[in-house]
Amino acid sequence: METSIKKNQYFCIENWCKVRERLIINIECSFEGEQDTEESTVDWNSEKHANPVMLIRNSGELWISTKSSDGRKIRSVIMKLTSAVGDIESMYLKYGIASFDPMKHDYSVDWKGDIRHDVITFTMTETGADISFSVSQQESADRDKIEDTPKREIEFDEDDIFGNIRADLSVLRLIETPEAGECVVNLESAEKNLLENGDRNSAEEVIERAEQIIVKYIDESTKALHEYKKSII
Repeated sequence: METSIKKNQYFCIENWCKVRERLIINIECSFEGEQDTEESTVDWNSEKHANPVMLIRNSGELWISTKSSDGRKIRSVIMKLTSAVGDIESMYLKYGIASFDPMKHDYSVDWKGDIRHDVITFTMTETGADISFSVSQQESADRDKIEDTPKREIEFDEDDIFGNIRADLSVLRLIETPEAGECVVNLESAEKNLLENGDRNSAEEVIERAEQIIVKYIDESTKALHEYKKSII
């Protein structure tokens, strides 16, 4: 899978700030006329331009440029994504290309699709950069290991449990609290254990905890809404 961007465009990653506690992004830059490469790790708490090609937007998106902020000519940029829990696909990251919109006097992003690979390489060209997506040796080995694991036959009631896990995950990912983030990690782990080992008890315990968090969030949101309505009447 390949794409390209022009010099005045940005490569964008959406949703990374929501999983930044579970996802490590390393950036390796090489420059014309320099033998050594420059490496850094994306850090939400660092400066917005901690890396010559990196920009963190206020919306929590990560933008990568083909032009260095310090004037050096870039030869290539390699981004390596490492997930602490699960594979890269489970992070639900999206990528797109940002171009300047003269009507809005700002950049607009054309979102292209999901990120399913853990290595993204930018090779500079005269007009911008060619972008390629690939799987690292470690990621490939992990996938082979999963594929070689004998799959258990899933009973009907286990299907229900899988459905509950995925439904809870879709809601929890919208709740930006530490306990919700921790529960997302636990649910993803429970789903994997259920598939590989049939560990239903642990899965049901995590589901119960997830639903407690969801109910609490709904109650607090509803209470806040009622208080707001009272204040404006």
